[in-house]
Amino acid sequence: MRDQTRQILELFVEKADLLETRSFVKHVTEHGITLNLRMTQDEPTILNQNLPDDEALAALMVTFRMFIQDNDSISLRNLGKLMDDPGLSGNWKAQVKDVRDQNNVHLNNFPPIAVDYEGVRPTSRELLEVFVYGDLAHTSQKKRQQFLTWKSNPFFFQVLQYSFHEIVVSLLEAIHYIAHMTRRELAGEEVPCLPMVEQSAEMNAQRLAKYKTNKIE
Repeated sequence: MRDQTRQILELFVEKADLLETRSFVKHVTEHGITLNLRMTQDEPTILNQNLPDDEALAALMVTFRMFIQDNDSISLRNLGKLMDDPGLSGNWKAQVKDVRDQNNVHLNNFPPIAVDYEGVRPTSRELLEVFVYGDLAHTSQKKRQQFLTWKSNPFFFQVLQYSFHEIVVSLLEAIHYIAHMTRRELAGEEVPCLPMVEQSAEMNAQRLAKYKTNKIE
């Protein structure tokens, strides 16, 4: 493979490994994320919410945003620019394309818990961009205003906040998977041709086992 391609892929793996050390990932691996609602005749009520704390999220975003910002060479979108490197295996290219395609379908659709705000239902991509660029990273004035508007409605905001965390977790899984395939590619090992969904169960079990020794009962 080209020297520049190798450098980009090595950086991708390095930063993906860094994400795995963050307390956000440990919380999700050990406790998951949950949102419990009660529907009544008057209005829905949130009973409890289990999410990583704000400090864990902020620490994650320092590295996470490198995978979603197009000005970073390791962003998921920019990985597509490596597809013309003849030194990369066909299986690696197919795996990355499959993950990127799945990711785009997911982001362009509504989150599992979809809610309307003033007649508008945000997609997963809109949620991601408003939370990241309206609050957690380089702020856009338009997205900042949208974020504050959402935040002014406590119930609506907590539902969106949960959905945002679900989106982040989904993207982390995609990043982790690509990093796993990329390690094999860089080492000259065969990259499996099975789709992501058929390999994720075993990989997630390995991740859970890694954290069990530190789990506090």
